[in-house]
Amino acid sequence: RAIGEQWYRQCDLNRDLIVTGTVRIRILINKNGKVSSMRQTSRVGASEVQKSFTFLAIKLARLPAMPPEDCITFFQAGGVFMYPLAACSVLLIAAIIYRMFNMKRSTICPARLTRAVEQYTRGALERSELERMAADSDSVEGRLVLDALNSPLEDEAALKEMIQVKAREEFVTLQAGLPLLDMIVMIAPMFGILGTASGLVQIFSVFGMDESHGMIAQGIAQALNTTIAGLAIATPAV
Repeated sequence: RAIGEQWYRQCDLNRDLIVTGTVRIRILINKNGKVSSMRQTSRVGASEVQKSFTFLAIKLARLPAMPPEDCITFFQAGGVFMYPLAACSVLLIAAIIYRMFNMKRSTICPARLTRAVEQYTRGALERSELERMAADSDSVEGRLVLDALNSPLEDEAALKEMIQVKAREEFVTLQAGLPLLDMIVMIAPMFGILGTASGLVQIFSVFGMDESHGMIAQGIAQALNTTIAGLAIATPAV
């Protein structure tokens, strides 16, 4: 934008010397907004004067420093839809941590208790010792063992059916957190698509207007950043 303003000013000052044509210039700008180098890559039809005042416009332009490419800049460029995406990411991390602790082997089927059950079935372990180990394990297997040992049922088929019912109840408990992950998988890409659509609307609403380059760039950043964030959140949840 700053270069464009200077260039239009030079065009007004040299309008009598302008001819139809194009000048292509390659510019390198450092992080501080200073032009470190520039060179002509092609010139078709344009006069030497046009080339000269184009170079002058670039030199006179006051360019801002390059913004740092960090998470805050990325978040801000994504627009308002980055806030629900951030909430989804927090919920995703919480659900993953919960699942990590909930699905440990020690909380489901500890090896020591499994060996104790095998010893009990062979008659090599007392019932009281197995009950103590099952109670101390605080695991799914431990609760099922206690249910089996303390059940008043004597029929083997009825006892087996009762254990299967208890096991299904434990399985439902182990699935805690999965509905939240499913919700994030569905919602996060939707917010990403909403951000993309919003960014495209912003682009086309200013397309063709004077001084619209900044708004177009902002719209593109919003469209791309929200899409990237939505997919980045949904992918680990899958």
